[in-house]
Amino acid sequence: MSCKPCPSDWHAYIEGELSQSQASDMDAHLEFCADCRSELDKQKKLIHLLGRADEVFQDVDLSDALLQASREESDLRDRRSRILVWVLAGFFLAAMSAGLWAWRWNKPSSAAHDPEAFRVKALRDGVPESDRWVAILPYRLLESGRTQRLGDQMAKDEALLLAYTNLGPKPYSYLMIFAVDARGRIHWYHPAHEKADEDPKSIPILKSSSGVELKEAIRHDLASGTLRLVAVFSHKPWRVSEIERMVGEMWDAGSWWESTRLPITDSGQHFVTTEVGT
Repeated sequence: MSCKPCPSDWHAYIEGELSQSQASDMDAHLEFCADCRSELDKQKKLIHLLGRADEVFQDVDLSDALLQASREESDLRDRRSRILVWVLAGFFLAAMSAGLWAWRWNKPSSAAHDPEAFRVKALRDGVPESDRWVAILPYRLLESGRTQRLGDQMAKDEALLLAYTNLGPKPYSYLMIFAVDARGRIHWYHPAHEKADEDPKSIPILKSSSGVELKEAIRHDLASGTLRLVAVFSHKPWRVSEIERMVGEMWDAGSWWESTRLPITDSGQHFVTTEVGT
């Protein structure tokens, strides 16, 4: 694919304002264009900084106008005003960073440059604050060794690779990823759970990171029908047995498919649904 210039307005892409075909074209382009991926990462980091503006600016003598603009940015409808706020805030943060704080950012893995979950979840109305900055990105492993983002359907014997995004003002320290198939069976991806007499914990993850690939490709014997992938981000590790007990209670109550969260406080969660073929 030949490279094309980065779009003049990245915010339309990040906020999901492009048409489906435009977004799909950009997704495909990002897989091949390192320059665009780098620029996208910068824009996402800037949005993350603005999300922390209230916290960072508390002890800084900013003008009332800039402080008010940073707090009310998400309510602005005029794109030019919104872009101006981002630019001013980003410039100020960069100028003050040497004397106030140092940010550490982790570069995304080369196999997981898909901002879809970030675009859909982080800026969508109605998503709980705890879930706004976390996501998992499932990929199928092709016979050629390349990866392809998982869509609405998958084969029963397909191996999955997973990546995660863990941003926000209070990023999480641990992650669990599992799937519940149409028969109510639980299949664990991370942590691995292969022996019945073991009860593994959540895996540690990187903070303030986007598109971090979990290296292992995992294949399960999935039942045909609806499959729900679930990611639980937390500040403390959870046991597999604890999660399975919650899922079992929801399944027995008939509420599993309608529920949008597990009953875990102080956690970030992301559900991904697909259909497994026969």
